[in-house]
Amino acid sequence: MKWTLILVSLILIGAALGAMPEDDSAPALPPCADQGVDFEPRDPTDPYSAGPSLVPGWYDIWCGPRTSDRIGEPDRWTAYGPVELRGGQFYVFDAATSELSEPDPEMVEAHLSGPSPSEALIWFRLSPDIAYVTCLEGAYASEEQLKANHRSRESLAGDWKMTGHQEGFNGWKADLTLIADGSLSWTETDGANAGAYRLGSWQYDGTLFTMEWTAPQGGQSVWQSRSVKRDRIENGNYTVEYATGGRWEATRVGALAGAGGELAGRWSHGSVVVTITKMENGTYRLVGTDGGFEHSGIMEFDGMFYHGYLYDTPGRCCGNDGEAWIKVLDDNSYAATSRWWPKSSPRPDPVEQSDYSGWEIFQREV
Repeated sequence: MKWTLILVSLILIGAALGAMPEDDSAPALPPCADQGVDFEPRDPTDPYSAGPSLVPGWYDIWCGPRTSDRIGEPDRWTAYGPVELRGGQFYVFDAATSELSEPDPEMVEAHLSGPSPSEALIWFRLSPDIAYVTCLEGAYASEEQLKANHRSRESLAGDWKMTGHQEGFNGWKADLTLIADGSLSWTETDGANAGAYRLGSWQYDGTLFTMEWTAPQGGQSVWQSRSVKRDRIENGNYTVEYATGGRWEATRVGALAGAGGELAGRWSHGSVVVTITKMENGTYRLVGTDGGFEHSGIMEFDGMFYHGYLYDTPGRCCGNDGEAWIKVLDDNSYAATSRWWPKSSPRPDPVEQSDYSGWEIFQREV
């Protein structure tokens, strides 16, 4: 999404389309609230101010009067729309009356020409008395997509734990906070850049989740996923302008660890039967059997997988120790992999898991 902002005070001319309705689906604050450019009240003999050239599509026009000296901070925000701003069309918005019109460009400026078919152009008529702050939220492909993005901001807002892997490098972990106004903060907690802190923006149109920010050394970073649930975002990819990208996932803080479904229960794959019990501290005790063989261990969620160490039950197998990873797929299936070594041998070096394709699939028994 492209955010374009202008701070203005407005009155209106031209053939009015009418007063814009308030968008009751909009959040309390606009996604563009922190990007304002201030326009002081204008001379009534020259009331117009050029606005942005826009990608055609659906928008909310955010506007609010500013009577204080706090530049970029209106007394209150109001979202007007949704409205479709069409390619090749010139618009004027009146902040004082919230009316939108489609005048001929020369009515505003004698030498002003109309926009090209691939752009929409909006101007503002400014008040001689009051400054206004305004920004345009868009463009969206449809009115429903805009409203869906508003709904998603409310439902996805909150604190998240992220894990990921940068191509050619090690894995990392981060804390993510999504704010309902479309802004975010991100802090790397484990990895090569532990302590790195970023501020950016996010949106979700019901299909594609996107985060963006600019890093001091890496440049523009874009993070996307098409696998989005209320408490889990999966199969994400990210690109960095001046560095390699990678993969990422996120789980809402306080949500069910794994978030694809409940892990506790009885599961099977071929002759292997696994019984998993949730403990009071939030970890899971696993007991696996294969005929007369048995092993057990404690599994804990690390942000992307359940991970834990397993031990053969004395007299029930081979005297080995093991390590396992589980990826919950949904309420009725999970993927798992493991490795084993003799109990008398040192524990192998850690393994960074990032891809669960090819793992064995266990099904819940009912």
